[in-house]
Amino acid sequence: MENIITTKKILIVTKNKGLVEMMIDCVKNLEIVQKGLNAYLEGKRASFPRFYFLSNDELLEILSETKDPEKVQPHLKKCFEGMMKLEFDPAKTKKVFGMYSPETEYVQF
Repeated sequence: MENIITTKKILIVTKNKGLVEMMIDCVKNLEIVQKGLNAYLEGKRASFPRFYFLSNDELLEILSETKDPEKVQPHLKKCFEGMMKLEFDPAKTKKVFGMYSPETEYVQF
């Protein structure tokens, strides 16, 4: 019964004049935005090649969290093979004191 109601609603919506043209314009605009985003991410990867190890979603997350470097930690092991996490200043000054390897070895900076 639910499928019949949904089908009727779809038929009512698709009768709206200009809907197809509006959807085509939306798809074109989305393609333009996606091309721009891909070009932007490619530029970031070209400036720091380790970003090639990250997906677009992961890279966007890193770029959006530039003011809080602690939120980048989940992506460290993908960018740097021997680095698991960083030790930050407890006073939240964003200073990094050292790093931990996957084997929990500590290296002070």
